Amino acid sequence: MALNRVFIRLQLPEKSRAGAIVHLTESKALMTALLALVLSSLLVGCSVNRELRKSLENQTHVADPDFQVRYMGTGCFIMNYKGSKLLTDPFISNPRALRSIAGTISTDSAYVTKHLRPDELSNVRLVASGHAHYDHLMDLPFLCSYMPEDARLCVNSTGKHILASYGFQQPVVILDSLSGDSMRIGEWVYAADSSIRILAITSMHPPQFMGIHLMRGHITQDLTERPTRMQDWLQGRTHAFIADFMEHGKPARRVYFSSSMAPAPFGLFPADLLQEKAVDAVFLGAAGDRDPKLYPKPILELTRPRQVYLIHWESFFRSKDRKAKAISLNALRKFKQETEGIVGADVPVTITYPLKEY
Repeated sequence: MALNRVFIRLQLPEKSRAGAIVHLTESKALMTALLALVLSSLLVGCSVNRELRKSLENQTHVADPDFQVRYMGTGCFIMNYKGSKLLTDPFISNPRALRSIAGTISTDSAYVTKHLRPDELSNVRLVASGHAHYDHLMDLPFLCSYMPEDARLCVNSTGKHILASYGFQQPVVILDSLSGDSMRIGEWVYAADSSIRILAITSMHPPQFMGIHLMRGHITQDLTERPTRMQDWLQGRTHAFIADFMEHGKPARRVYFSSSMAPAPFGLFPADLLQEKAVDAVFLGAAGDRDPKLYPKPILELTRPRQVYLIHWESFFRSKDRKAKAISLNALRKFKQETEGIVGADVPVTITYPLKEY
């Protein structure tokens, strides 16, 4: 009964603490989606896992002595090129499904520092968040205490307004007006020491369950109170990224990163951009079913990478102290097979596993 009351409360349109309207669908559809979210998180452990672990053990990977990545889960990576680091989608905490939906959520600092050494963040030069949902941004305020004060935090405007309720020294860069798209190259954002730069690309967030899109909308004013509920972390605009790791003023390593499964033309950029530098590695969200002709085929044919990493495929309600479980193993397997068919046998396709280094 208590959970039903929570669902009923969530069905009603409400204003956020910033005064922005939260757009929710009709109550019956929303309740169905939330119930599906709970059930999928509870049943995900029943999905296959021996086969998944076996396939992960047999993966090939192109080692790069100058470029290493560590996957923290969901869309969170620490990418390191010769000591300069990019942090993506900073979320390491894994609050359980029922708590996330029906209760309050916040960073579990002890859990985070158990899995991430603070010194790993000592040379983070840039942070890039694809959108402002809690599973892409919630742990950033805590992680900032271990990052250099001149590290630049690149978020959408909704993320900026949410982060205003926390106190930290690092400057925030709003990406919305700087982003490019399939027809136009946007503006690069450089680290303070110019060791890394990122280019935001207009993308989109697909519906989470049965065509229903939760926690969409924008926050238009700075929050005065810290968010405590899942639905406080509205999405805002969604971005993909090109990230360049610089050497002698020129890009030495280039990656494309998209934690949302955005159908083309979302996530695409002008091919002219590749005249300066080809894409070395692509990071793609691989959480569910989609039309492969719209994603990932267009972005893979555009970027023609030397390495592909599949990310954001596992349940982020599950503790990292346990074996990771695929949200949908069949969808993940299908995604990998389709990707391998597009890029060819010479390009390794790696399913990244939480806490592992590549």
